[in-house]
Amino acid sequence: MTLIETIKFFNGNFFYLDFHQWRIDWSLEKLSGNKIKLFDVLSNSLKNIKLNSDEVYRCRVSYNKYQIVNIEYIKYIEKNIETVAIINAEKLEYNLKFADRSEINKLINAHCDETIFVKNNLLTDFSIGNIAIKYNDIWQTPTKPLLKGTTRERYLRSGFLQEQDISLNEFMNLFNNKNLEIAIINSMLDFKQLKIKKLVNQI
Repeated sequence: MTLIETIKFFNGNFFYLDFHQWRIDWSLEKLSGNKIKLFDVLSNSLKNIKLNSDEVYRCRVSYNKYQIVNIEYIKYIEKNIETVAIINAEKLEYNLKFADRSEINKLINAHCDETIFVKNNLLTDFSIGNIAIKYNDIWQTPTKPLLKGTTRERYLRSGFLQEQDISLNEFMNLFNNKNLEIAIINSMLDFKQLKIKKLVNQI
């Protein structure tokens, strides 16, 4: 079983490495695995490569319960998100950040920029990150996401985000009444508010 961490790297800096270490520790504890010191491994990985200081990279760390198996630096290109599909994902399980995303990819609507997965009539996540909506002037994120993201965890600890069950009906009402403030959360985008022009409800 291979897991991954996606870490933002720019101008010689790894962003929020402590939270990526937190998730690796949490994941390996669940798998009864070895300890991995992320900072040491990543520092060594930079010795034999040349990266442009003015470009943003996705540092993709692949690991198993025993060790790091691969580190890649991939130039990051941000995707514009204007159309979103809502998909039923009752059988989807992604509680660890698996390298194998085939079950997620099967559900993604290829005709939209992004997909929101719903389980038990509750929002869970986007396909590439956690989700937050602003309700009663408070930014809320689902209590039961598919995956506990590192950026989500950081904003929860700071108090900026609060966990709350978000029903699909509530979400659709906000969108239809043009009161929807929504954001996608991941390590590359951090906390990015979206302007959704089209919502395709496939449930």
